[in-house]
Amino acid sequence: MFSAGLIGMTLLSALHIQTRLSPPYFDLVQIMLALLVLVLSLLLSANNYSDRAEKLHRCALELNELCHAILPDCGSEEDKPEVYRPTLAKVY
Repeated sequence: MFSAGLIGMTLLSALHIQTRLSPPYFDLVQIMLALLVLVLSLLLSANNYSDRAEKLHRCALELNELCHAILPDCGSEEDKPEVYRPTLAKVY
């Protein structure tokens, strides 16, 4: 929204459309919007979304593997609590 506002203000200035703001305040608002766009873009780029997505995907693959490991025992009527107790041989 800040970027769209900045573009709109630039168009107003370029087309010489009168606004209620005096020119110094109009320029100040443009500068503040430009700084907000810069700060927000830096904050968003610092979040490292690609690493987070990769970790989430790896976690989902491990959960899928665990689900397939216990799937044959899920359909039976008898209780098998040992299936749900993790051991190093089963989990890893």
